[in-house]
Amino acid sequence: LPLGESEQYSVKTTEKSLSTKNRNYTKNIKTFLIKNVFWGLTHDNDKRKRKTKHPAPNTVPTDTVTSVLKRVIIKNSIENGGCMKKGFTLAEVLITLGIIGIVAAMTMPTLIQKHQEKVTVTQLKKTYSILSQALNLAVSEYGTVDNWDTYSYEADGDGILNTDKEGVIHRYTVTNLIKHLKLSKDCGYKSEGCFTDNGYKRLNGDTERNFELLNNQYYKAILSDGVSIAIEGYPPDVNSSEDRTYGEIWVDINGPQKPNVVGKDLFLFGYTNKRILSYQSSLNNVPLSSTTCKLNSSGYACANWVLYAGNLDYLHCNDLSYVGKTKCK
Repeated sequence: LPLGESEQYSVKTTEKSLSTKNRNYTKNIKTFLIKNVFWGLTHDNDKRKRKTKHPAPNTVPTDTVTSVLKRVIIKNSIENGGCMKKGFTLAEVLITLGIIGIVAAMTMPTLIQKHQEKVTVTQLKKTYSILSQALNLAVSEYGTVDNWDTYSYEADGDGILNTDKEGVIHRYTVTNLIKHLKLSKDCGYKSEGCFTDNGYKRLNGDTERNFELLNNQYYKAILSDGVSIAIEGYPPDVNSSEDRTYGEIWVDINGPQKPNVVGKDLFLFGYTNKRILSYQSSLNNVPLSSTTCKLNSSGYACANWVLYAGNLDYLHCNDLSYVGKTKCK
């Protein structure tokens, strides 16, 4: 039934009175919580120490606190259409996800690249250590490299960057070294998948040799950790000396997988009578631009830089030096 004017006035007055009471209750509960929480934080330790009771200031009965909280919750529920506001709107979520996506797209490639370069440095140092230990064991068992056996084969002078001339070629055997390496695959002097079929590139983009096709020149294998190696024994027709290099070792730290570029995942070492050396290891007191480890060169000397500086920053700046700046930033 419709209400009379006096009744309507009475209802409005009651609602106004309740609203005022709600505000007062809300104000009282806020004051109560702030004062009591603050009092508890500042006096709790002293209370334990002295074991005396300190009455909390402005204490409000529990039933009053509960009543006020219930009224506030009901009031908020009514003002929000009968339900509490619990989360973000769809538009807010989509905008947030969009911002996160943009930031990720800008930063992830750099982070991934840095991680891959750190993995390369770690793997190359590990492989260098493995090869050094293997050579030491081989020398202990068979003597210095200049006393190792040789093998021969008939060369036709063909192949990408094949250094062999036509005729019979003699080389130091590398099997003494291979025997002291843990292999997951032994391809020997055959094309059996230890290296990529597509060959390699140098840092400057020129074509590098295809180890998979050079079956007489390089002994190929894959180490137990997935690193591909190609070892070449040099001909013995050079006078022996302490500094003479008797062979070379190419290391692909991620096997046949890309990028297959010298200085990125392919690195060059040599070995003397007693130790493993990185290519151009004697150039350790010059600017890096004076070596072959730069973007407009072959990249042959990059193994030496990685072992020295522990980074691949030569891919990002051109002012590095063995006697100065060793990082781009």
